[in-house]
Amino acid sequence: MEQTNSAAEMPATRPQFLKVLCILSFIGTGLGFISGLWGWWSNHMLAAGTDAVAGAISGSEAGEQMAQSMTAMSSAMGMGPDYFAKQATSSLIIGLLNLVVFLGAMMMWKMKKTGFFIYTGGQVIQIIVPFVVVGGLLGGLTGIMSGIFGVAFIIMYAVNLKHLS
Repeated sequence: MEQTNSAAEMPATRPQFLKVLCILSFIGTGLGFISGLWGWWSNHMLAAGTDAVAGAISGSEAGEQMAQSMTAMSSAMGMGPDYFAKQATSSLIIGLLNLVVFLGAMMMWKMKKTGFFIYTGGQVIQIIVPFVVVGGLLGGLTGIMSGIFGVAFIIMYAVNLKHLS
């Protein structure tokens, strides 16, 4: 029996750096998915809660004044019910986008180059969502903070593109 060592017949081996990146991505996307669902739920409750608290304490004159003060303070800080509703939407979208990013990482684990483009698309959309949905300073800061890790991982995966088919 004759053995050949042609490159076409040998299966692609996964470089150690790519393996570490994929494992970190699996962990990160799992936590991101859970965090997104938790963020959706908690912000949804906060959006409903600010109205409920203001309504509950507004039965008396002192309560009415306190409710007005709470509403004014929340609005001045940009954190009224609308803000929490936007945060809830943003968290849910980002949580679901983690499934897309996970799919991309899984494809790169299987040495498929298409996974890089799916991963990159999911990460870029995750950066854009807070800017668009939440807006303002807080949305911008959220997008920038998530973008730091996202862009770093995109660059590290791009270094490994030569190993993917």
